[in-house]
Amino acid sequence: MEITIQCFGLFRSFGEQIKLSIAEGDRISDMRKALLDKLQQMDASFNKLDLLGSARFASETEILQESMPLKEGMAIAIIPPVSGG
Repeated sequence: MEITIQCFGLFRSFGEQIKLSIAEGDRISDMRKALLDKLQQMDASFNKLDLLGSARFASETEILQESMPLKEGMAIAIIPPVSGG
């Protein structure tokens, strides 16, 4: 099945959206691994595993937990870690 990831922050260098094919029954944690593979295919020098590990994923209404199952056609935003002062 296919989902769309809307990119923000540093992830925007990969485009506004990334289409990702995942298996039926995959969860956010599985998608995170698949996304790393896709980002490395798009840019072999991508080595920001810590950035991807700290990023959170959200739907239009909530931050998604790692155990949440994904559904066909979902639109998900990747939110990089933010700091400020």
